[in-house]
Amino acid sequence: MGKVEKFRDCPVAGRKIKRIECGQNRGKNYACPPDCPYCPWSIANYDDLLEIESAIDTATLKYYLSVVGDAAAKKNLKLDELDTSDDGELLFQSACYREFFQREIEPGMRLCDLWRADGWSGLTRDEPYLAGFKAKVRPTLLEVCRVIDDLQVACVDLLDPPAGEFIVCDRGLASGALQFQCFLGWLCAYPFFSRIHGTACPLPPGAEPRLDFFRRHVRELGGPEDGPLTGWLFEHFSELLKQITEESRNSLKAMFRNADIKECVAVYRLTAEPEDLMLDDREDFDETGADKASLIKHGNHRAYVWLRTGPSKPWESELPEAMRGGIGGPGTPIWGNLRVFSDRVEITAVSENHFRPMQKMVDAFFGDLLAFDKASVRDVAKQSWPGHESASTPEHQMHLSASYFPEEVEDTDAVMQHFFRSHYEKFLDDRVPALDDMTPREAAKRPDMRERLITLMKEHLQTMDGQSKNDGRRYDINWVLDELGLEELKVPARPITETFSKGWWEVLGEEEFAARLKAVASNPEAAWCLNDFPELADYVEGIDAALLNKTERESLMLLLDCAIATLIPADVVVEEIDAADLARETQDLFEQIFPEQPTVETLIECTETLFAISVQPAIVKFAASVFMSQTSTGKIATLLNRGKKVRAESILPMLAQVEAFLRCLRRLALN
Repeated sequence: MGKVEKFRDCPVAGRKIKRIECGQNRGKNYACPPDCPYCPWSIANYDDLLEIESAIDTATLKYYLSVVGDAAAKKNLKLDELDTSDDGELLFQSACYREFFQREIEPGMRLCDLWRADGWSGLTRDEPYLAGFKAKVRPTLLEVCRVIDDLQVACVDLLDPPAGEFIVCDRGLASGALQFQCFLGWLCAYPFFSRIHGTACPLPPGAEPRLDFFRRHVRELGGPEDGPLTGWLFEHFSELLKQITEESRNSLKAMFRNADIKECVAVYRLTAEPEDLMLDDREDFDETGADKASLIKHGNHRAYVWLRTGPSKPWESELPEAMRGGIGGPGTPIWGNLRVFSDRVEITAVSENHFRPMQKMVDAFFGDLLAFDKASVRDVAKQSWPGHESASTPEHQMHLSASYFPEEVEDTDAVMQHFFRSHYEKFLDDRVPALDDMTPREAAKRPDMRERLITLMKEHLQTMDGQSKNDGRRYDINWVLDELGLEELKVPARPITETFSKGWWEVLGEEEFAARLKAVASNPEAAWCLNDFPELADYVEGIDAALLNKTERESLMLLLDCAIATLIPADVVVEEIDAADLARETQDLFEQIFPEQPTVETLIECTETLFAISVQPAIVKFAASVFMSQTSTGKIATLLNRGKKVRAESILPMLAQVEAFLRCLRRLALN
């Protein structure tokens, strides 16, 4: 063990001082500079500050109870209304901040004033100094200027513009925030940086300037038209946040319900041989090969993508103007897909706007070779909401928005950069409703449109920052800002760190999965395991015993452990798996595959359906074989369950839980 250093260099005293002298004088007689390695409220010692802050929070509640008493505290903090929901936590937090930092406990004296006069009783070392800063916590509206690193975010306070740009240290904000995104939250200003306290809710994107949006909601709740808002926000923070969240949800819901996101299928009987269609000789059809899941679900067939090129190109006149010409950049835009069977042809699309012209083209291109049988259009948006909020961008929608590349793309980075360059070259001359149907170039010449143009481009920069955050590339559209004369919006790019770990997901074949299982068994210490996801273990333990008994929950955790160990590379960084997301995924699967009146035959059919739609069919099939073996008194059942059995009727619910977990894990890997 190394020797404890008794003296340390003090930049304020200009000499070496003892540790006790440092502790007794910093924040009182010595004004520590931000680069002092011994200062616990510097950015370098952020974790030390968090420990001190936690101790202050505990002592604050204790002192409050000593001043007002248990009965008053219970009433003032609305403890009878406290629950574990997000709304309950929000109400409790708002009540605490109001009681601790704003309300007068005695005439002219808030709790923090009484505590300061009492010598900060109950606090020791650095706690009294930092408690003085905590006492100034306040609600406000922040706008992110840029993310500096995994801890620091440069922000401005939209309710205090003269304060200018300042640093907020918050790992949650740094990991989730996007450029020019706005957050309603509680802010505490410490000597060298600020911190978010408790709730910080992002404002929804929109054409309305964020401060105008915020002020409108304040007015609707009876708040002041202008002037200082701090006092009003202390009293009405939770109401304001609820109203903003509700409007955001309703807007998203309306947009989702009105979106042209549909599962469109038309079936045609073949009156000739499949070869007579001569699809392989047409430039607007390219065979992609049917994947295994599709073959299981639909039977043997050949799969083609229908391109918007060659003879199919002129039919773009049937599309709304905004949808013509694809999305720009390299690759070829598509109409949809074909499945060619021995006796029929099925055309599919994920947009009714595309599907209707495809039906007309079938008649024009193939005539008597195909005879219409039936068609269906399922409105995915209306049927999916409110399964979960991620449903607003369903995966199959990406087939519509992406171009098709017949050959494998070698330089993906160049393709993406070229795509966004092409997109914004077109955007500069597009007519934009938010600019009164002016083009961005036209609006840039009008001083009265400048604020609206700034708002519009902030939304675009936020989107590009999100793209950069998701795929680890830097996207530079500063040339667009130069064109529009908006140099003030140019900020340093988001840092791309070496710990960027997205995109590690891969679908394993049965042989690859077996090989990985064997490798993990030979070196289990090097692999991820269920112990690395305590929230997941807690979730499984909490499954209703009426659905899965103790033995079945243990079996489920064993399979999840196998999935984690074989799927997650040892050297990546993985976020927590959100239990609420896992519950929603499971519920969605239950609704999708479970029959209303289950029989042995329908349960077998549902299991086959689950295999076909699984994101990791090899793992789900392995899980099925293990669960089925445990319904007997074989070796596995004896070792794992001490002779107890997995009930046959529980196998499908258990498999659904495994599949839901795999989908959540895939989202962490790809988003």
